Amino acid sequence: MKTLTIRQPWAELIARGKKDIEVRTWKTNYRGKIAIHAGKVIDSNISIYENNGWKFLTGGIIAIADLVIVDKFYPRDNFRAFMQYEPNLFAWHLYNVQRVDFVPCNGMPGIFETHFNLKVAAIR
Repeated sequence: MKTLTIRQPWAELIARGKKDIEVRTWKTNYRGKIAIHAGKVIDSNISIYENNGWKFLTGGIIAIADLVIVDKFYPRDNFRAFMQYEPNLFAWHLYNVQRVDFVPCNGMPGIFETHFNLKVAAIR
């Protein structure tokens, strides 16, 4: 399955269905199922969410989604992307997000292939 590494807390926000646009500096022609890999690097903004009792898994796949649209990042996308508008970025629109049982694995830059049997988690 195609896989994309995303830092925490952003990967967790996607897995919880709260963030449905991932912003990148590059676009892709790929559309379809994509696994969300929570990277080992944690963004400094994580303290906001840790204070709410959230736990963050790192270094593995935590969700799957359908990558449906990749287009320019517009100011109207701020809320759904959890970031302020910046020019020359791309909005990756994720639909049908499902949390999966954690599968530890190494991440990579860009979209990469993984070969795991991912099981949709019983609890979101």
